[in-house]
Amino acid sequence: MDHPPWLQPSWWGLSLFLTTPLFLWLARARLRDPRMVWAAIGIGLTLIPIVTHGNIGFTQFGYRFALDFQPLLFVVLALVFQRGMSRLAVVAAVASIAINAYAVWAIGTGFVAF
Repeated sequence: MDHPPWLQPSWWGLSLFLTTPLFLWLARARLRDPRMVWAAIGIGLTLIPIVTHGNIGFTQFGYRFALDFQPLLFVVLALVFQRGMSRLAVVAAVASIAINAYAVWAIGTGFVAF
């Protein structure tokens, strides 16, 4: 956009990593922990009907079908951060909250485009 707030969310959906930058820390997950293995199996089983469904969803902020497996992603993040979060991870967490708060505002005011 040429005027504030400059960024207009799209109803077509956005990347999980754009809407929740904290998910970038999922790359640090180690499959040595059995809890991590079970979470990964749960995510994989949940993804089977999602990726074979053939529909991206409609009118959402982020990827709508991610809500089916996001609780397990947070389990993985909890295991990744069990010894604490770096300052950069805290910044990513705050950014994730701010981005989603902006989305709530944008949707509530009708400032969303196709």
